[in-house]
Amino acid sequence: MARCAPPRFLWVLLAATMLANPSRAADRPWLEVRTPHFVVVANTGEKTARDVGWQFEQVRHVFESLWPWGRRERGRPFVVIAVRDTSDVKALAPYYWEAGRDGTVGVAVSGPDKDYVLLEAGIALPDDLRTNPYFYAYWGYASRALQAALPGSPPLWFSRGLADLFGNTVVRGKDVQVGRLISHHLRELGGRTRIPLAELLSADRKSKYFVDESWRRTFDAQSWMLAHYLVFGEKGAHQPQLNRFFAMLREGRPPDISLREAFGDLAALETGFNYYVGREIYSYATIKSDLNVKAEGFAVRTLTPAAAAAVRAAFHAAMERPREVRALIAEARRTEPGSVLASEVEGLLLEEEDKREEASAAYGRAAEGGSENFYVYYRRASMMHRPNPPTETLSEMAKLLDQAVRLNPDHAWSQASLSRVLAQLEPGDRAIQAARQAVSLEPSVAAHRLALIQALWKGSREADARREVQAAQALATDEDARQHIQEWISFMNRAGAPATVEARPSPEAASGAPVPQGDWIPQLTQACDTGTTSACKALAVVHANRSTPESLARARALVDKACRDGEASACQLLKSLPK
Repeated sequence: MARCAPPRFLWVLLAATMLANPSRAADRPWLEVRTPHFVVVANTGEKTARDVGWQFEQVRHVFESLWPWGRRERGRPFVVIAVRDTSDVKALAPYYWEAGRDGTVGVAVSGPDKDYVLLEAGIALPDDLRTNPYFYAYWGYASRALQAALPGSPPLWFSRGLADLFGNTVVRGKDVQVGRLISHHLRELGGRTRIPLAELLSADRKSKYFVDESWRRTFDAQSWMLAHYLVFGEKGAHQPQLNRFFAMLREGRPPDISLREAFGDLAALETGFNYYVGREIYSYATIKSDLNVKAEGFAVRTLTPAAAAAVRAAFHAAMERPREVRALIAEARRTEPGSVLASEVEGLLLEEEDKREEASAAYGRAAEGGSENFYVYYRRASMMHRPNPPTETLSEMAKLLDQAVRLNPDHAWSQASLSRVLAQLEPGDRAIQAARQAVSLEPSVAAHRLALIQALWKGSREADARREVQAAQALATDEDARQHIQEWISFMNRAGAPATVEARPSPEAASGAPVPQGDWIPQLTQACDTGTTSACKALAVVHANRSTPESLARARALVDKACRDGEASACQLLKSLPK
């Protein structure tokens, strides 16, 4: 069972001014404030800690009001660490003062099991504010919500542009302002040649627009302004198109096809965008705060010294600071030798250092101590996996994964892993239900479809399994996923699935495309017609196998279409087809 931890993200908010204070964060008592959706850990006073929690609840409310498709895992904590002054920030994020760096008042970072924001509480927001000093705190929240809603790699302009747009949110009492202008982006847009829209939309992390720091500033400024245009421009006329674009991405549709289908004429979009950039007046949204959220109703407790040390250790682990992590684990265990939180963090650290057996043991200690962290149980079960495990091992893995999905029902990989174990241990409805939950959470991830195929097949629902193979086939975007799908197709053929089609060796070898069965052809045709290039390639193999002049001509047309749409392996297949 492969490790499938969410990738890490790190963002920094540079401070405009730095204040000196000799006090240390560890010397003050730490409070924990639990709001409906956040955990605030603070060494400030209780009132400030409650206020920070209330502000983040307003940020969440506004984000989901604007973009209801944005989501967060219910069982994955979002921890806001609020500290009193700059010296406290420096103690927790020393990297930003090292090697001559200027420091920071806020950091957002994600670990495998939690998301964190560290901020210096109580910074005043003047009336003429242009860029919020907590920009990257809110940027971090928006980015994590987008990542949870769109697993994989959403278009770079989309993720960075929307996160920048939302990062400059300002919470003011009864109102929350979204979409205020960002001064440094405006300066960048006014002082450099713009990136053509087609290149902006297609840029990825390997593009010069992202790799080159100076170009990246232009890229981020244009992506922000494009997001601003699509949300607020022309009286919000493009917001439904943006929502449709997101929905298509979530289904696993290619970004270029999703763009064309959602926005139509991209030349007209570019014309409107260029006009929008040249304006001098822009609108933003003012949304009423959620007055049902009452700061005085949040649960508050004082953390033990061991718990406070473990929380700080976990933040350092997310920041990849192993020396600080070990020191704080030791501090936690001095006052609480059996600290469950310390064992959780130790597991994360050891796994990062590729010490698999030691990490598994640490997760085991945390689990036995009653950890409330879903990731502990997920990773402990994953590390127990071996080829052809005995029933006793499968039973223990199932118990651990049951606990993982109880604590975090929105973690798709825990659901898929539970399904795979149950499919071997007790095939039937429970395995199918867990796999369907994984697919509903992350419909574009082919691996979850493969878990569902296994659960259906093992549960004696062969016809449903064959239909799911076609769905997984259309979603597969890498050779590993395609290979697994091909293995299932071959297995089903050997098991006597109807309408079996033999693959011609040469096109199969050249394309790597699975050979579909006859009853899938209408679905493949529909997928190809709507722009799924992998479906066009798979359909071409079917036609090539028929070996008639008409079918070969159809195969060449389909493969040529997939090749022109950017499917590299289709170009190779095109060369191998008979003329």
